[in-house]
Amino acid sequence: MDAPEDRDVKLQKVSGDLLLRFKESVPRLLHEDGSTGPPRSTVDSKEVDSMRILIEPFQESPQLLDPYLTSFLTPLTSAFLALLDTSNAKTSRPPLLKSTGFDRAEISSHEAIARLLYTLCKIRGPKIITRFLPNEPRWLEPLTNLLALRSTESSSSWQFRFILLLWLSHLLLTPFDLSTISTPSTEPIQLPEHLDIEELPDLSRRLLQLAIAHLASPGNRESETASLLIVRLCIRKDMGSLGLLPAMISWCMDTFSIKQESTDSAYTSLFRKTSVVSVLAGLLAQVDRTAVTPFIMPIFRLVQRIESEDGKEWDSANMRRLGMKIYRWAAILSLTREGEANSEDTIVEDIIERLLNSLGDRDTAVRLGASKSLAVISRKLPPDMAGEVLEAVMGIYEEDIFYSPSYGPNRKKMLTAVNAEKWHGATLTLATFLRERAVRSTDVLRRVIHCIITSLSFEQRRTTFAAGGNVRDAACYAAWSLSRSYTTDELKAVGDFDQRGFIQQVLATELIVAGALDPLGNIRRAASAALQELVGRHPGMVEEGIKVVQVVDYNAVALRRRSVVKVAAEAAELGSGYWHGIVSGMVEGWRGIGSGDVEGRKLSGDGLGELIYIALPGDDECPDNKMARRVVETISSLLRRIQTDGKSDIEIYHGATWALASTILTVPPKVLTPIRSSLLLPPFEKLTGNEFLNTLLRPELTSESTSRLVFALCLLNPLPIHVIRLYIAILEASLDRNEDIVLQQAVPAAKRLIALSSLPNRENLVTSWNRRASSNRKKRGYILVLGEVLPFLPSSTDLRKVTVSSLLKAAASGEVECRVAGITAISRGILSEDSREDVIQAIVNSLDDYEVDSRGDVGSWVRSEGIKAVLEHWERLGNEDAQWQILERIVRLCAERLDRVRVRACEALVKISESEKWRDLVEYINIEVLKSEISATSVSSPEYFTSLVLLLNHPRLSTPFLKGLILSAGAGSDSLLKTSRAVLLSFLSNTSPTPILSTLTSFLPHERTTVPTLEVMSAILESISCTPPASLFPSVQKAHYKSANHGRLSAAVRVYGGIYMNEDKLGRKAVVDKLVNMLNHPFPKIREGAAEVLVGVAGCLGNETNGKAIEALTGWDWLSGAKERGAVVKRVRGCFDAQ
Repeated sequence: MDAPEDRDVKLQKVSGDLLLRFKESVPRLLHEDGSTGPPRSTVDSKEVDSMRILIEPFQESPQLLDPYLTSFLTPLTSAFLALLDTSNAKTSRPPLLKSTGFDRAEISSHEAIARLLYTLCKIRGPKIITRFLPNEPRWLEPLTNLLALRSTESSSSWQFRFILLLWLSHLLLTPFDLSTISTPSTEPIQLPEHLDIEELPDLSRRLLQLAIAHLASPGNRESETASLLIVRLCIRKDMGSLGLLPAMISWCMDTFSIKQESTDSAYTSLFRKTSVVSVLAGLLAQVDRTAVTPFIMPIFRLVQRIESEDGKEWDSANMRRLGMKIYRWAAILSLTREGEANSEDTIVEDIIERLLNSLGDRDTAVRLGASKSLAVISRKLPPDMAGEVLEAVMGIYEEDIFYSPSYGPNRKKMLTAVNAEKWHGATLTLATFLRERAVRSTDVLRRVIHCIITSLSFEQRRTTFAAGGNVRDAACYAAWSLSRSYTTDELKAVGDFDQRGFIQQVLATELIVAGALDPLGNIRRAASAALQELVGRHPGMVEEGIKVVQVVDYNAVALRRRSVVKVAAEAAELGSGYWHGIVSGMVEGWRGIGSGDVEGRKLSGDGLGELIYIALPGDDECPDNKMARRVVETISSLLRRIQTDGKSDIEIYHGATWALASTILTVPPKVLTPIRSSLLLPPFEKLTGNEFLNTLLRPELTSESTSRLVFALCLLNPLPIHVIRLYIAILEASLDRNEDIVLQQAVPAAKRLIALSSLPNRENLVTSWNRRASSNRKKRGYILVLGEVLPFLPSSTDLRKVTVSSLLKAAASGEVECRVAGITAISRGILSEDSREDVIQAIVNSLDDYEVDSRGDVGSWVRSEGIKAVLEHWERLGNEDAQWQILERIVRLCAERLDRVRVRACEALVKISESEKWRDLVEYINIEVLKSEISATSVSSPEYFTSLVLLLNHPRLSTPFLKGLILSAGAGSDSLLKTSRAVLLSFLSNTSPTPILSTLTSFLPHERTTVPTLEVMSAILESISCTPPASLFPSVQKAHYKSANHGRLSAAVRVYGGIYMNEDKLGRKAVVDKLVNMLNHPFPKIREGAAEVLVGVAGCLGNETNGKAIEALTGWDWLSGAKERGAVVKRVRGCFDAQ
């Protein structure tokens, strides 16, 4: 669904405020004085979570954080290090997680800072964040000791361990020997046998021990950082001189040689093995070539063995991704600088074959790793061998290709059988080849661009979804790489590309089509970014390049509706090539009228209507003729697709007919004169009637699009009789349906068709529709259309009276959908001309519709339509008495519990109050505040109810307003209940509540308002001292007499407690008797509630009696059904009788 505004644009607008709030929160979180004092040892975890929420929205726009990173990270890291006691870090214990109440949980400041640092790493990336971490070597040991201390603590999170491992790996870049900063350990540090090198400093041993312990962590972040720590340690010069590198590789290799029967489960875990492979890959990538050369073949054979066994290890996507990395570095290290292989060159061909096979892997990360590896290796190969690799990659684009038709010059590629994953891997590889400038021949470059263009429109329709988005995304990356890596002259050397011009112009047109029409937002944005790179790197090679970049903007294409309708039209105006490309994409391609989703096809049709009749830069002479010619050609293409693909594909038929209707509605009718005969009947030739009935054929799509097309074709008046008959049959088949999307098109089309019909035909149609509207069949559409056509019927005729009667009957129907349709039809048809008494009564009845079924408050649909009718026709709604009836109901609805109903009712009230006749209402409401609340749709705020509460002083509207208010204050959602009840109690605190309580007693007999009224009564009596009206107690008794409604009984008990607290001694006696009697109620919860109320009112007794009563009430389990309860009730009664 399209949002009203792009999320990224919103984020940019509020980013300054969010980041400033985060910056101001950091010192308040870390320091007692909120500035620069000593750091706290513990902080509230909820404060940390609230700060993380402030910056987490920046994950999609991380660059917005860059100007603030220093101001964020400096105080965080400084506080973290200030909390380190360098002398006692090893023995001190971290503060335990502790709860200090329902809403506060304390965590250590180290933990809090680590969570914030991890959030920043998640958003901006660990490589960027580590640049801001303090790198003084003196922090190596304290941080190591802290990690060792906390690793076994349950209070430390994986985010804490991740940050410490990352920080330590950063500190290992220090150029000083670790032996010079290592403190001897008092206890032996256990390491695996291979790594137990006697000369290793204790600091190195501790780091190795900690890193190895975290290799088996199930969290990728933690284990990857532990692997990085090991690699950083092994590549150090001082560690290399001690033999740590061969020892580490030997230990890693032995990890896979341990049999599964080993009791050491850590060595056999998949997580540990994956992390070990990560260590090996890191060593191959970062260790000096001469030092790692002896280990290339053993490491390669290890990964080769893991892949050939095809066990649980190779089933892991992470393991396969790391395997691709090892293959890449094994091949690179096996090649000499001149590009010729050494004695171990046989592994290069094997690696290339394995990488080519991995391009079709089921996981994206593996395909990406394989593609990158192929490009990097090919860069090191001789030109002929690199060309063979590129040919193998491009060969994927010819696998499993079918052509339709099989032979001939016009055959098209069918991609239904190709492997989408392989295409994605191949396209990624081409992009990486281009990025590395590994495509050297102009002929090969031409073929590569063909592959990119084909991939830009790749789509595979599956049963429930469409595949190919990742292929198109990779194609945009390939176009970006091509634009960035090759000069203008190099691309011009390719020459004329398929007789369409230079590569830059052809590629720009394809990217514009993708950027404007693609259904996926990330593809549209990727195409926009590639287009911007293309225009910027190759100035003067793209027609209207600067304007194109401004139109197909990264933010402009974010919303699909804006992109397809507005951006496409603006881009098409810049050149005929762009116009033809976009129109072709809409008419012929799967992105346009052949889109897999309904909204996409409609948007394409609407977009085609926007751009079909526009002047292009080459239309200087006779622009109208050229525009008309393009219109005829485009409509002919639509008709051709309707008559070919549309016969068998309902989705294409739906999209093509919708687009045809949009173009007809946009183009002047005279332009369509040459093809008028081709428009009236041919689009409907495939229809047999079954398309409107058979659910397998999705009849709602056919009904919707054909109704819209009929609406458009009515502009080509006059229409032949046989055409009108066909259109009537189509519309009646559509009106038989109940879907809103169908009726939204069929009802206006029927109205337009009626206007074109002769009077006899019009009367016959309306008579038939009246009969169908009164039948037991699906009739909602006929009710709506009768309201639309009523103005075409002569006044004072029997047919008009029958039609009005049908609408009034529908408004009083037992089906809620028919009532909604009836009120809508009355508003559009009758009220625009007449305001009879029975019509006014129908509107009044709609405002009182509170039907509830399994779907909820379905009566609110009717109330909403009634309010809409009032809003549109207030001045015509009868005499003053009738308007008072309606106004009373509108006021009630302004305070009811459903937000959408309150909004509409408030709009109506504001409009009524602004009319001259009802201007006195402004004394009781604050119109300006109400308008502000309506515009912000904030009709649940205290300001909203405060603006209305003075209506309780209105002589005629106080009772209906109170009736609506109790539904919000007594039965609304939690926030609405609190807000409305607080406003009501605030108002009553400044006046006597007794009149309001008297009015509330009159609501008790009504089933819908009984429980909310009792709830509001209890709130008033408990909050405000007042004299209860005499009728209150008997009315409450009557309200729950013989009731089994638990809510009603519980509320009544609380009301009794409130009455007792506000009555005199004589009145209290009856209330106590009732409450004591309810201690014997058959419902346990009611007995418990009565006992609680009696405990509360026992404070009015004398001290001694009070104690006995409370002892008797609290010393018994009122939820039990024991027989001895009678004696306890008797004791309680005796205590209150002795008052």
